[in-house]
Amino acid sequence: MKKKIILSILFGLALTFIGCNKNDDIGPSKPRDYTEQYAKDIVDIEQFLKTHSYEVVNHPGFHDDQDVIFHDVEEGDPDAIWSSPLLTFRTVKTYRDADEDIEYKLYYLKLREGGGIALDKPFPTNTDKVLAAYTGKYLFHYESTDDSGTVIDSLKYYEFETNPYPQSNFDLQGVIKGWSEIFPQFKGGDATQVTGEPTLYTDFGAGVMFIPSALGYYNQASGSIPAYSPLIFTFKLYNTIRVDSDGDGIMNYLEDRDNDRYMYIILNDEGTGDVRPDDVDGDGAPNYLDQDDDGDNVLTEIEMLSDPNNPDSATLTWDEVPDCSGNTTDPNRLKRVYDSSCTGVAP
Repeated sequence: MKKKIILSILFGLALTFIGCNKNDDIGPSKPRDYTEQYAKDIVDIEQFLKTHSYEVVNHPGFHDDQDVIFHDVEEGDPDAIWSSPLLTFRTVKTYRDADEDIEYKLYYLKLREGGGIALDKPFPTNTDKVLAAYTGKYLFHYESTDDSGTVIDSLKYYEFETNPYPQSNFDLQGVIKGWSEIFPQFKGGDATQVTGEPTLYTDFGAGVMFIPSALGYYNQASGSIPAYSPLIFTFKLYNTIRVDSDGDGIMNYLEDRDNDRYMYIILNDEGTGDVRPDDVDGDGAPNYLDQDDDGDNVLTEIEMLSDPNNPDSATLTWDEVPDCSGNTTDPNRLKRVYDSSCTGVAP
């Protein structure tokens, strides 16, 4: 069962997330060297950040709230994105193969974290689903010739898709990696139903992500997006939908033991050396894809349902799951579901 679940998720990771992908053109069979391509991508992305400013539409209660408009500026301009205090980045690895050991710098603007007016909306994990509006652009080089015959290389961008009124949720396990790395830094907002109009969201998370091609489509052309294109997405996170990928009765976010909102499938074990706190039994399947998290041959779902002190007890909440001795009060206890020395079943 575990293998089927992992294979299903891995297959999903091979899929991309927007409708224009139906007519994708497959890129070259042998991709470019990742290190060399990333060196080009990061130069282009940082050039864009240094030569463009951004304007945010602040229009609370309307659908264009937090729309983003870019403007050309001279490098060194204090209004450039590069100088914005809202610009930050994540360092990301992909573990695509044993030869790729690159730390990608994934820049993003955190315009607004979100959370709703009461700040009660959760962050998604990278394994949840999200409802998000977005506009996508890709960067490319354009060569022109001036009157003297000098060739001028200019960095341009092209808008390939916009989705201001999303009708379906995106599974962060099946989107490009840039998305699954950035959305967990934001929260959803409050929804208001308007008769005859799209649902209106307020106090949602909003930002811009600048994605190297290896965290996007890399050597695959997608719709009108050429292969090896760095991507820019302006986005608004409206809602988070929790997921239980392995059907063990525990939502994925509750199986994130270090509470960092990121749980990974490592495709190979060569040279990574990473600690994986979200794979308790170390079998290669993170907890959210493992129906027996602690490897004791008792399903996690059974260990959640059975109270060793009361075989007839009702279903326990996650916080009530006891340790081997039945303790449910120590917040730092190793719960039965994570302790392979427990039988997990009441005597």
